[in-house]
Amino acid sequence: MYIDVQAWIQLQWTDTRLSWDPELYGVREIALSQDLIWKPDIVLHNSGDGGILECKMKLGSWVYNIQQFDLQCESGGDAAVISFYGQNPTWEILNSTATRNVLYHQCCPEGYADITYTFRFRERQH
Repeated sequence: MYIDVQAWIQLQWTDTRLSWDPELYGVREIALSQDLIWKPDIVLHNSGDGGILECKMKLGSWVYNIQQFDLQCESGGDAAVISFYGQNPTWEILNSTATRNVLYHQCCPEGYADITYTFRFRERQH
């Protein structure tokens, strides 16, 4: 069984190196090339479990701990946004969940955050 997933992930973060007191420096805004701005290294940790009804996608950083990059679900939500889900002739999406996890390892007591998205699908009856 094969399901092709195309997703748009909206990320938001604060880079404290790009903040300053405008009154102190007399500068309110700057323009930078996007290649000069730090971007988090969010990668898909797994690619689904091959199940017919359920697909899990775990996203997180292998490099940055929660002290450096604290990954959160949007607005503290517990569901993936599926409003952009395109109709599929074979599968219908039943529901989705988003769960934030923090893993602690012996080597690294700071903890590493991930978000696991779970999608439940049902094969359409023809």
